[in-house]
Amino acid sequence: MRFLITIFLLVTFSHLSAQKFTVSFPGKPVHIDLLSTKLPVVEGTLNNKKAYFLIDTGSSITLLDLTQKRDYAFNVYKKLSRNINGFGGKNLNLWMLFDVNVNIGGKNISTPYAGAPLQQLRASIKSKTGYEISGIIGSDAMRDYGIIVDYVNKKCVLGAGKNMQDIYASE
Repeated sequence: MRFLITIFLLVTFSHLSAQKFTVSFPGKPVHIDLLSTKLPVVEGTLNNKKAYFLIDTGSSITLLDLTQKRDYAFNVYKKLSRNINGFGGKNLNLWMLFDVNVNIGGKNISTPYAGAPLQQLRASIKSKTGYEISGIIGSDAMRDYGIIVDYVNKKCVLGAGKNMQDIYASE
């Protein structure tokens, strides 16, 4: 009997861990102005202070600039065993962050935040767009929050569904 209960629990929990958990917004999608179409930059807040973010499908994770941790009062938890290739091919160490509240278009973007020093990237983006970013919204958050960059209409859409017609029909 104990064996059957163990098998049942293993099958049940393995099924649950295989499910994808995504965030959905109630109501209509939110449209935010793109501040730049050279690189998709949007305005939001980081811990209730104005901040700018690059929307980057090429980044698999969402990152904040570690050099701005005092300005925005977020904290570093621990170094992650994972590194990334950063701007200019540099190998960057990643740090797990906490006390992070990012809000874009009135929506909280709750995702695991990693940190890395992004000074060179910030400088490059500022020279191209005029905006100094505090972080990168990566494809992890884009997938979970239905974020789509619409270059034609100079908008960023949050809470987009699978059917793009639904986004524009609601306007």
